[in-house]
Amino acid sequence: NVSYLFQPLHPSILKMIQKTVEAAKKANIDVTLCGEMAGDPLHIMILIGLGLNALSMNPISIPRVKQILRSIKYSDAEELVKRVINLPTAEDVEKIVGSTIEPILNQSLTPGLKPHKQPTRSSE
Repeated sequence: NVSYLFQPLHPSILKMIQKTVEAAKKANIDVTLCGEMAGDPLHIMILIGLGLNALSMNPISIPRVKQILRSIKYSDAEELVKRVINLPTAEDVEKIVGSTIEPILNQSLTPGLKPHKQPTRSSE
């Protein structure tokens, strides 16, 4: 079982995404992020703040992500990235991102759309 290794908000992952987006923009190349991270409401604000403007996800995630995107400001997303990009651990980043996005999730989600929960990590 390797699920405990899934740490999309680890600062090194965020820096890698940021550098990729910056290099692509300089070369006039579009960058699209696909997969679990792109469709997770807890990650949307960070991804937008990192400069991503194209996300590919499972169709079931689209309504929830659209609502979040309509509820945030790009400048707030950029500020969030500045606050977390140099933190030492994924857990530190997750705390700040969670406390920032939770009120947005609670007010932006229509009835029936629940925040997507992160899988719990075990130390097995």
